[in-house]
Amino acid sequence: METGGGVGVGNIQEMAATVTRALLCSALAVAGCGGHAPDDAGVDAGRGDAALAPDAGPSPRDAGGLDDAGASAAETIRDEAYGPLDDPALPNPERGIYYWGPRDDDAHTLIGAWLYLGDHCDEELVWDGPEAATTSPALAAYAAALVEHRDAGRKVIFRPRYDAPSSDGLNRCGVFQAADEALMRRHVEAIADLLAAHRDVVAFVEAGYLGRWGEWNHAGHGPETAPVLVDPARRRAFLDFVIRTNRAAGLARRVGARRPVFARELRESFAGSAPWVSLYNDCFMTNDTDMGTYSNAEPDNPFNFASADEAVAYARALSADVPFGGETCPAPDPRWASCDAMVGPGGEPESLHLTYLHGAWADTARATWEAGGCYDMIRQRLGYRFEIVAVEYPPEVTGAQRAVVRVHVRNTGWARMHNPRRAVLVLSSGGEPVEATEIAGDAVERWRPGETSVLEATFEDVPAGNWRVRLALPDPDRPDVRAYAVRIASARDGAPLFDEAMADHDLGVAVSVSP
Repeated sequence: METGGGVGVGNIQEMAATVTRALLCSALAVAGCGGHAPDDAGVDAGRGDAALAPDAGPSPRDAGGLDDAGASAAETIRDEAYGPLDDPALPNPERGIYYWGPRDDDAHTLIGAWLYLGDHCDEELVWDGPEAATTSPALAAYAAALVEHRDAGRKVIFRPRYDAPSSDGLNRCGVFQAADEALMRRHVEAIADLLAAHRDVVAFVEAGYLGRWGEWNHAGHGPETAPVLVDPARRRAFLDFVIRTNRAAGLARRVGARRPVFARELRESFAGSAPWVSLYNDCFMTNDTDMGTYSNAEPDNPFNFASADEAVAYARALSADVPFGGETCPAPDPRWASCDAMVGPGGEPESLHLTYLHGAWADTARATWEAGGCYDMIRQRLGYRFEIVAVEYPPEVTGAQRAVVRVHVRNTGWARMHNPRRAVLVLSSGGEPVEATEIAGDAVERWRPGETSVLEATFEDVPAGNWRVRLALPDPDRPDVRAYAVRIASARDGAPLFDEAMADHDLGVAVSVSP
């Protein structure tokens, strides 16, 4: 088991110098660097949409210009000697194909990890930490599973479920939720504390708790078995409670709603929680409503859509900024069976910014895509995929000059990265790296699909020597877990840029600094 605290997700240049150095050293595995400092505050739960707003990007200085102190910037050249890395199995966190368990035949970094609560529907749940005798065994067991996933380099899609795995699905309390709503809210509080303590392992959160499969499905059932779910006011207030509780605990993750109408009713009712609602579709590209995904839940809901097409358009707009994933369903003549529909320009995976997809529920899906020749492209384009377009850098610098390095990165995936992450650009000569005095464009979650973003770093007072330009995209909560580092899908001279031993990228260019 790997140990060590995480660092916060604020801009690296605004951190205390010791914490910044710790993150860099951990990301770059530099011997002799400072220790790793824990951050008890963790993820800033109040960042909201402002933190994920489109980035205006850096304002590059003209080569040779002067800053306020009068120091000149060394002249740069542009290097474009980069090519795409076509490996469809390139492991990257928080995106891609997922399964309900580990599989040796298909590498993946996500796993569907449901928390089953049906046998605890009338019991209190307590989280006081993994070793505390007062912690409920069910939560301790789930926490232990999260540690195992971390050790294996995986992150989870979390969904809590009160249903029972039977044809009817009712739990031992005879309902699709906890025995009463007050108890269920206390469960939410305990579970939020558990997840926040392991937030580095949590990639995505699906709303869960209510209905069959935790999917807010209550077909054939009413107030007796699904009292919160069938009442629109109560269900959207409950989802608001889940979001607020998670954030208060320190878990800054969007919460996925099963249908666009569920997302819409909350977003238009609770302004504070609106930015924290996402979507998932567990019958993706199946029939005209995706088995009810794009249908309304009841006829008199004022938040209803006029048509399934309108609901799809809502999902398309929302998913540009929040996670969207799910799974395919077995069905006659589903749209997902067409490779053209899956990977063609403007297809649903692209227009809905698909980030993650179950590889096994429709048990013929993967074989169908393999036979059609599109499975590798699906694996490549799910979520984000970053490629280096060019690097601008000064090959020679005097000690009195500033070195400005710009890395142009294109996102060729279907989606952005949805959890906050900062890019770290340093100069390295094998010892302690030189950190940038200024950095812009480093918010990785703002690198949008189909766009090229510019990461700009300014270095001053660099000691004489030959300095390699290195780029790291470490996990802000666990930079020490190398499997959680983002890998750039680019090669130089036929070799991948990513350095497995260092968990960063050698960009293949160097800055020579003379006294």
